[in-house]
Amino acid sequence: AISIAIYSAQSQHTNLTDCECFSGWTTDDIDCSRVEYINTLQSFLSSDTFNCSLHCDDNIQCQQAYSLLFQYYTYCPLGVVSESLIRAYYQNSTCIRCQMVPKHYNANVLGCIAVPSERCTSRLQIDDVVGSIDDIVSNCVAELESNHSVAPSQSPTNSPTAEDCTDLCQARWWALTSHQRSCPQQLPGVDYALLDALYTDTSMDSSTVMPTTTPGVDYALLDALYTDTSMDCIRDCNNLAFDKQYTANCSAAELQTYFNHSLDLDELRKQTHLCFYGLNVDDPTNYDLVCVERQYMSSSGVLSYHSVEQTGNEGYWSAFGIADDMNQVWLLVAASLVFFMQTGFTFLEAGAVKAGNVQNILFKNMMDAAICAVTWWLVGYAVAYGDPLSADANGFIGVENILITDQQWARWFFGMAFACTASTIVSGAVAERFRLEPYFIYTIAVSTWIYPVCVHWIWSETGWLSPFNPEPAVYAGAIDFAGSSVIHMVGGITGLCGAWIVGPRLRRFDTSKAATSSKYYEELQYQFEFGHNVPFQVFGLLILWFGFYGFNPGSTLMAQGSMNLASKVAVNTTLSAASGGVVSAAIAKIQTGKWHIPKLVNGILAALASITASCGVVSSGWAIFIGVIGSALYYGASWLVDYVEVDDVLDAFAVHGVGGSWGVLSAAFFSTSESLKEANYPAALYQDTTTGERIATNLVLLLVIIVWTVFWSLLLFGSMKWCGILRVTEEMERSGIDIFEHGGSAVNIKKPYNALVGPQVVAQNKRKEHKLGHHEVKQHDSEDDADDANGVGHDGNFARKVRESSLEKRLGGVADNDD
Repeated sequence: AISIAIYSAQSQHTNLTDCECFSGWTTDDIDCSRVEYINTLQSFLSSDTFNCSLHCDDNIQCQQAYSLLFQYYTYCPLGVVSESLIRAYYQNSTCIRCQMVPKHYNANVLGCIAVPSERCTSRLQIDDVVGSIDDIVSNCVAELESNHSVAPSQSPTNSPTAEDCTDLCQARWWALTSHQRSCPQQLPGVDYALLDALYTDTSMDSSTVMPTTTPGVDYALLDALYTDTSMDCIRDCNNLAFDKQYTANCSAAELQTYFNHSLDLDELRKQTHLCFYGLNVDDPTNYDLVCVERQYMSSSGVLSYHSVEQTGNEGYWSAFGIADDMNQVWLLVAASLVFFMQTGFTFLEAGAVKAGNVQNILFKNMMDAAICAVTWWLVGYAVAYGDPLSADANGFIGVENILITDQQWARWFFGMAFACTASTIVSGAVAERFRLEPYFIYTIAVSTWIYPVCVHWIWSETGWLSPFNPEPAVYAGAIDFAGSSVIHMVGGITGLCGAWIVGPRLRRFDTSKAATSSKYYEELQYQFEFGHNVPFQVFGLLILWFGFYGFNPGSTLMAQGSMNLASKVAVNTTLSAASGGVVSAAIAKIQTGKWHIPKLVNGILAALASITASCGVVSSGWAIFIGVIGSALYYGASWLVDYVEVDDVLDAFAVHGVGGSWGVLSAAFFSTSESLKEANYPAALYQDTTTGERIATNLVLLLVIIVWTVFWSLLLFGSMKWCGILRVTEEMERSGIDIFEHGGSAVNIKKPYNALVGPQVVAQNKRKEHKLGHHEVKQHDSEDDADDANGVGHDGNFARKVRESSLEKRLGGVADNDD
């Protein structure tokens, strides 16, 4: 399948008051043997793409094409031009003004009659036409058959001659064609498809023409009779014997206008065919023009195309490609990048938690993806999009299309990757104290109900706030290009609700003397702030930033004709993230006096969440501004959440909830009608709405997302807390969830075997043992163990570190400074 770049000539719009002034052709142009030219005109006029029947008033090419085709119809034998097409245009089109018919019939031909125009639509006239057709089909054809019928066992001995067309049949033909020439209206009850067959098919048999078959008739002989048109009745009273002249009452200037715009066959073929240039294999320096008729698109392998205005290489090569496949490849690659963001979340969260909970957070992230994929296939995709053509389609929720019955595989995969992202955001907010089973319940709920319903509202063809709905409930619909509301707000707000209901981690906000007097208090506070592995956090951020180049540019949803927009989106995404990082680093330095990496990480992520809604509809300058404000808002929101003692481990709400909210507002504030048009939004959004209306619509979006998400999150987490299944035990939290749930820590660097120790190391250990004394070492180790048992460190990771240090000493380890 290949994508075709067709060169569409621009319609010439002008005030044309008199189509009959079309005189851009000479008599020699009306050559009835030019079948290709006539077919091109008919293809152009019957094309749904150009729809000339509705645009003759303002499209000079439609006017010229119809005027010329009608002249072919007038001057050429009936059957050369489609009766059905001429009648349809005469009946329904403004092109009727463009007919120029000097003579309707030839009075010098015997049998031709003039039909007054007032009789054209009379009941008598219709009966005459229908009766003539019935007589010709039932009598003249049957008469010709019977004259030349033979017994089945005999061979035909007589050949048809011109005399076989009786005077009565000839008169019927002339009467019918006189009506046809005089009355181009489409008369009710007349089978014009049958007329086309009568005029053009010279090998008609009874199955297509005769209502019944006659026993003993030699239909092969009948076919032979009609194959030779000289043996047939003269089926057109217009025998081309008269002088073909144009009649036009136009000034010289008006005539010159139409001469200047006369139709060119090659130019018209480019509009009625799908034309492209291919490299000539015999002469690599030349390109050959290849044109495929639209009606043969599928059989030729051409599945889709789009027009380009340029005629140079830039316009051509930008449109040439494997269109349908490339669009799907674009979605698949973008979705893969978004799914790869799961790796980024995993690294980020693993680095932000304590070492004793790493396996637990890794397990949650992997199960997020697994559960989300299955539930999105079962229910989520149908709830999000459904079948827009269903009789039950509505603005609240998608219906039907369960188990991907629409077979939009790439669209499903792209949506699944987004759903997994929305779900994973919450795992960081509730880390280190959420049990696995209720977390799985949450994942099912968010991927089948909370998130997909929001998707339906904003992005489906029937959603009540969707700009892709022809009749949205609020103005022309809301603006959210890539998901600041649908993904970031939903994930961030759900995370905040979960963190609030499950409560803070042990000792997170404890400033009592019992807590602060512990010798491990400072270490615990350090890990609350920095986690256990800062490099993991940076690595996770860089993967997420990279994934946003699938998240945001991929939201164009297609490659064909969208690469300039996708490039703009990538630039805006980059500038917003970069500016947000600079601002967050500067604020942290001013506030703490340190270059704070976790704050830098989250500031960049907040800027990315902020630009998601507007990345395709704002300028690069506004993208920087949005990133700066988004990062600053993150910093303030993070402080506020800590102030009210809600333990959001990875600042999910400040990053995604607040950043996403700001992104929704900024998309309405800073987008313009021109930028919305460039982003391929429906015309109603940029033509029929003001900036104020777009802001009001996005405010509605902001409020309904908050209300919807808060309601279901509180209900979900609150009910699980009421059932007593939400949080791990204090013992598990002190020692680390990994030991209880996963069989041990994620990283184990202890020596698995007894090593052969050299004499120097043995001597060193003996000196150390002699210096401390066996009793001292044992007493020191016992104190460490007692502290662990009493939970003085209040931190499973640190207590485990002490135990492991004591064990190394007992085994003769060589850590000299591990006191």
